[in-house]
Amino acid sequence: MAKLSTIIPKRLKSRLETGPSARRIVGNMGWLLGEKLGTVAIAFLVSLVVARYLGPEKYGLMCYALAFVAMFEMIGTLGSQEILVRELLAAEGEEGRILCTAFILRCCGVVVASVVALLSVYLSRPDDAVSVILVLIACGMYVGQLFLMVQQWFASQLLAKYVTIATLVGLCIASVAKLLMVRYQQDVVYFVVASVAQVVLAGGILFFLYFRKNRQLRHRWTWSGRWARKLLGDCWPRIISGMSTSAINNLSTIFVGNLLASQILGEFSVAKRLLFFLLFAPGIITQSLAPSLVKAKESGDAGEYERQLVRLYRYLMLLGLGLGLLLALVGWLVVPVLYGHEYPKAGFYLMGMAATFPFYSVGQGRVWFIITQRAYQYNMWVGVASALMSLGLTYLGIQLFGVWGAIGAQVVTVVWIVLFQDLAFSRYRINSLSAWRALSPVWIFGVMRDSVKP
Repeated sequence: MAKLSTIIPKRLKSRLETGPSARRIVGNMGWLLGEKLGTVAIAFLVSLVVARYLGPEKYGLMCYALAFVAMFEMIGTLGSQEILVRELLAAEGEEGRILCTAFILRCCGVVVASVVALLSVYLSRPDDAVSVILVLIACGMYVGQLFLMVQQWFASQLLAKYVTIATLVGLCIASVAKLLMVRYQQDVVYFVVASVAQVVLAGGILFFLYFRKNRQLRHRWTWSGRWARKLLGDCWPRIISGMSTSAINNLSTIFVGNLLASQILGEFSVAKRLLFFLLFAPGIITQSLAPSLVKAKESGDAGEYERQLVRLYRYLMLLGLGLGLLLALVGWLVVPVLYGHEYPKAGFYLMGMAATFPFYSVGQGRVWFIITQRAYQYNMWVGVASALMSLGLTYLGIQLFGVWGAIGAQVVTVVWIVLFQDLAFSRYRINSLSAWRALSPVWIFGVMRDSVKP
């Protein structure tokens, strides 16, 4: 494996060596952290009000429609987020051509994703016109993601404050709208519209800020066949691997909605959304420790790289086990208090899902293993295999054990991905072995030792 320093373009390497000050980097990370915490807090509080108002059946139907759209989001975005940041950093003076080309390609992706989502929900529920209408409305999310594309330029320039402002303004306006809908007792369709409006509004604001800040680039937005070929060549493995990840995360909701009662779907959706709300915490740890992993890989020191990988997984496992244990102990008590007694079993479903949290946590670190190893095609193929396994296990589990079968399939899938998936491949075996070391009985002493090092 070549060192990263031999792979990074010379122009990008020069910009990194003479890059922004530490103060600017820390400030940028502060804005990112503020966005994440603000988004999670506001979205969580509003979701409590909306779930109480809609009740399990309508709330579950809304989550079902949004899960269908999320399944095919990677087609709409082309999986190009990190790739765009890389190319915008490396190709100085080409920003207009890169963004214009990516925008046009994403327009095609939005059309394809919308058609696939609508066909999928129609084939799943041919007699349910409400579900088809909700998915049709929710496809507007793809349009919002299309305009949010320019956030990759802001990321490449360490201008996270503009992304934070756009995201929070869109979220606040949509949240106020949802609260007014609760006040005036509107139907579930309007809540889906508000969710779409949130993303479209945030994307529109960011698009406006981009052109306002770069007026000279308006005339440089031109199509480039060369960049189209390059972007598509780099993105197609990420589209497939991203869809595989989305399938693993959303198949259980879709199957529960298709095979079980609406009441169960609502309770299952509440538990799952609460679990995923908490995943912002591992993201903060990953964002803090990933640069050390990248630096170790670039140095070519295999021993240091492995130590940094194990260190990252230990901290993620520590957090995951702590939060997972907390959810398992108090989920049955907290969920009825938060969401009301219309969701009597949601707390118990959350307790079952808590077993997945340590592995979802470590899975966020695995993304950086794939990036540092440049193992995109490998990740694509194992991702497809894991998605197919998840599909089969979820369907069979629901048929045999109902909603608990779906939860069990979710646990088995994420444990497989983190602890076993990479063991059969000598080149990537270090990843699963590092996860095992993080889970070993002495892992906590490793965390303590790391924490006292100067």
